[in-house]
Amino acid sequence: MSPIRPVRLIPLFLMVVLVASACADDETTQTSKPSPSSGCVDFEDLTLGDVFVSGDLFTAAGVEVQVDDFVWTDGTVFSGGSAEVMSAGLAGGSGNEVFTNNVLLRFGFPSTPVEGLSFDFGAHGGNLNIEVNGDFVNFGSFADIDGATIGGVLVEVVFTGTGGIGSAKLTGLIDAFAIGGQEFAIDNICILVEPAQVSDLCVDFEDLTLGDVFVSGDL
Repeated sequence: MSPIRPVRLIPLFLMVVLVASACADDETTQTSKPSPSSGCVDFEDLTLGDVFVSGDLFTAAGVEVQVDDFVWTDGTVFSGGSAEVMSAGLAGGSGNEVFTNNVLLRFGFPSTPVEGLSFDFGAHGGNLNIEVNGDFVNFGSFADIDGATIGGVLVEVVFTGTGGIGSAKLTGLIDAFAIGGQEFAIDNICILVEPAQVSDLCVDFEDLTLGDVFVSGDL
């Protein structure tokens, strides 16, 4: 009888452990709106009342946000605006939000492209700017861009309250994203994560026969 060679079990064991680990990770990402720690900028780590002007750079939830010049309806570029950390429910949520007064906010996500974004907003007056993947659009209302494709990304808008309050979803690969307005509030900018195909990634042994026994050396 040939001696048992337990070393043959090591690759199989490692394979099962690695796949099981992948399954556990995928189960935690099956959500369309990750928690703030994993994929949302909710501004809760900023100080209420902080004001940023065009040219400033601040970090929220690990994401760098560049405050940039704003473009009015007539095409005039304005550099005298500001963005303030508020908590007035102007974007329809609770806690901190950022209210822009004639500035554009450029979000520099640590890893790009992202597969999509969602955010809550409140458009309370004046025109708005949005830029996706370098494609800039100057618009008057979020209703104007509902169903539009900007920078190869589909924009969908749902109004959830009075006074121009709602949420937007951007579906598609996004390398660069910026948005702002004359009287515009934004909150909960979240990276969209598609549901994982767990059945394609996990070894669950459901295709084996109950009661089967394997010994060292079997495959």
